[in-house]
Amino acid sequence: MMTSVLERATMRDALTIARLPEPNARGFIRCPFHRPDNNPSLHLVGDPGRETGYKCFACGESGGVFDFLVNARFAPDRAAAAKMLEARFDGVRQTQRRAVASFTYDDGDGHPVARIDRIEPGQDAAKDFLPYLATPDGFAKKPGLNGTKLPVYRRTDVLRTTRDGGSLFFTEGEGKADALRNALARWE
Repeated sequence: MMTSVLERATMRDALTIARLPEPNARGFIRCPFHRPDNNPSLHLVGDPGRETGYKCFACGESGGVFDFLVNARFAPDRAAAAKMLEARFDGVRQTQRRAVASFTYDDGDGHPVARIDRIEPGQDAAKDFLPYLATPDGFAKKPGLNGTKLPVYRRTDVLRTTRDGGSLFFTEGEGKADALRNALARWE
């Protein structure tokens, strides 16, 4: 028996479409409806893992899964939100998403801060970029930066080059930065 998108959709599906991080252990996220929200104030309502609603204790915004996508301006109306969720369910079954590249950001001393994975195909575009924070034993299992600001890409190289009086080149994107670095290394 097929179930409707209304019966299957959860707030976690909406968060994925909105590219927002998973809620904390108590079911809270930073509210996308007001800024700043330094202390997560939007609570997911329902059984843990199957939440079907939300309520922000700071701005008062509340509703269900479709309302979230409309009010966060990811869908123009509830019908469009339902189509987005249905496409998500169909896409998960039909398309195998995979990481095609990974880029590690460091703290300037060679220690990793985070890894960004390029995922193709993306959820709603040709590609997505998912960040994973560094942990003592590698990288986090779930994507999200939890408020961490990334340093400049290849910070250790940038600091060494500026210290040694070398030239810096600015490119658009980590992949192009790596390609330029590799091309210049062949010329040395």
